[in-house]
Amino acid sequence: MEYKIFILQDYLKESGRQVAFVAGNRNINGGNLKTMKKSLEKFKSNIVPIMFVKGEKVVADGCKLETPKGQPIDNSDASKFIAILDGQHRYLAAMELQLNLFVFEAYTENSTQELLSEANIASKAWQAGDYAKGAALFSNDENVQYIAELCERGLKLPTASLFATFTRRVDKKRLSSVMQGEPFNVTVNRERSEAIYEAAEKKFSASFLASHYLIDAVVALNNDKGCDYKVIVDALNQLTKSEAKAIQNADGTQGKLDAAYQALEKYLKSE
Repeated sequence: MEYKIFILQDYLKESGRQVAFVAGNRNINGGNLKTMKKSLEKFKSNIVPIMFVKGEKVVADGCKLETPKGQPIDNSDASKFIAILDGQHRYLAAMELQLNLFVFEAYTENSTQELLSEANIASKAWQAGDYAKGAALFSNDENVQYIAELCERGLKLPTASLFATFTRRVDKKRLSSVMQGEPFNVTVNRERSEAIYEAAEKKFSASFLASHYLIDAVVALNNDKGCDYKVIVDALNQLTKSEAKAIQNADGTQGKLDAAYQALEKYLKSE
């Protein structure tokens, strides 16, 4: 296949198409957007061309299209669009600065899923939570969908994995494999996860809950004491505001882990 670089604005005018994104690709990051704007301002365009595929390929590969503002695009309109796979931030930055962009059409026969996964892994552009969102787009596995849901609530991926599985088995590598069609093969206990999450969010700030400290302490207690998770949920419900505050304000990682473990253990002993 011929490898040709276009000026995006010229390509859109000649083809009559518009720009779209693949639904489920990584979220737009304000910091990344700011960095891209600085680069574009310096060079007056992008020094690395942006990769796209035609909208009908995206749909044929089982994915969905959305506008750059996140509005869904009907599959029947796919031929009216091109989908940017690697370069969302550069595109948005260039549009704000009203600059031309260099683009090229993906020249391999690989699927949209494979192209998205490989492009972002190679560039190390995705945050961990983006892998959960991407995997949920490419897999109907309810366990994958739940991991993505936890990340959407603001949990970091390792924290989401701990809540859902009591392990750290769900990581970027595993979710990347899911995006490439491999099975998830991780057991998720949603009932347990939700019970612990609901009890914890009543006591702790969202930022603290997003970190691993509390759920690490919960998992350690479960492993050490061999108790049913409902007993730990009861302990969480009994925590006072001052105890929860002390846990969050403890010094360092180990300090927070120890404070959470000891506070919860006290209520386990009182059962």
